[in-house]
Amino acid sequence: MTVDVTMHARHDLFNLIALPLVVLFLFDYLLSCYHHHDGWYGENFLQICVVGELYFVVDVIWLVIWPTSVASPYVIKCHHLLCCIGWCFPLWWPEMAPYAAACLLVEVNTIFLISKRYFRNTPHLQRILKICFHLSWVGLRMINYPVICYLYSFEVQQRYSSSGSVVNPTTAAMLMLLSLTCLNGRWSWDLYFQSNTIAKKGL
Repeated sequence: MTVDVTMHARHDLFNLIALPLVVLFLFDYLLSCYHHHDGWYGENFLQICVVGELYFVVDVIWLVIWPTSVASPYVIKCHHLLCCIGWCFPLWWPEMAPYAAACLLVEVNTIFLISKRYFRNTPHLQRILKICFHLSWVGLRMINYPVICYLYSFEVQQRYSSSGSVVNPTTAAMLMLLSLTCLNGRWSWDLYFQSNTIAKKGL
C-alpha cells in the first residue's frame, strides 16, 4: 500500500503525543506497586488499563479511516486488536496484571522508533534516537517478550493443575502472548536481516 506522506506524518505526531502519556501512566502504576506494596492490581492498574485501551482503540479507528497513514495497516490493526483483547484479561483475573504491564513496556521502543523517523532531519538527535531504538528493541521485543512467556507458563501450569483443564483464561492469554512474541520475532527478522524490506516500510 502506498503511504500518504501527510497522513503518515500526522499519525506519527499523534503517536508522539499519545504514547508518552501511556508510558507515563504505566510507570506511575509500576512505581505505585513498588512503593505502596498494594499488590499488582489496584486503582492505578485500572487507570493504565483504560488509557492503554483508549490508545489502541483510537489508533485502530485512525487506521480504519486513513489506512494510508502506515505501510502495513492490516498488521498494525491486528496487533492493536490483540492488545485490546489482552488488556481485558486482567480485569477479570488480577494475577495477569503484571504480565500485561510488562508487555506494554514495549511502547517505549515504539516511541524511539517513531521519534527516529519523525526527527530524521536532526542529525545529532538521530544518533541518540537510533542507539535508544536498537537497545530498546533488543531488550523489550527480543528479550522481554520471551521472558514473559517463560514466566507466564508457570501461571498456565498452576491454573491447569488446579482446574485440570487446558481451556481456561490463562491458556487463552498465553496464546495471545505467543502471537505477539512471534510477531515481534518476525519484525526483528525483517529489521536485522531484511533491510530492504524494512527500508520500504519506513522503519
